[in-house]
Amino acid sequence: MGKAVIMIEQTGSPIRRHHSQRETLIGLSLNRIGRVAQVPDTLQTRGMIAKVRHLVRVVTELRELSRRRFEALAGYARTPEIVLYVEEIEWYATCDERLIGLLVRDRIDHDFGWIILAAMNVCVFVRSM
Repeated sequence: MGKAVIMIEQTGSPIRRHHSQRETLIGLSLNRIGRVAQVPDTLQTRGMIAKVRHLVRVVTELRELSRRRFEALAGYARTPEIVLYVEEIEWYATCDERLIGLLVRDRIDHDFGWIILAAMNVCVFVRSM
């Protein structure tokens, strides 16, 4: 299993707050309202988020997947020809694995991109006679 990542967004201003809260925001790579940062999911960053929880919100918690786990979840969603166009670099999922995504690199012009796949709940009603 890979390393987990938390995406956080700054929603409040540190004006008229204690200077340690402003420094904590800077330590989380946040210093403007609306800015989003990805931080590793460790006890230290959880503590920093708790300290400024009134100024930030957790957008989503992502964790890195192995290629094998991604293939088990969504290997059927790709066509084999896709390897001619993009190279898969990293795979991510939310904690409940209902939303998965991957980071890709274009083989032609070497641009980076991303693909997000969402699981859909399908209810099947069987009527017996």
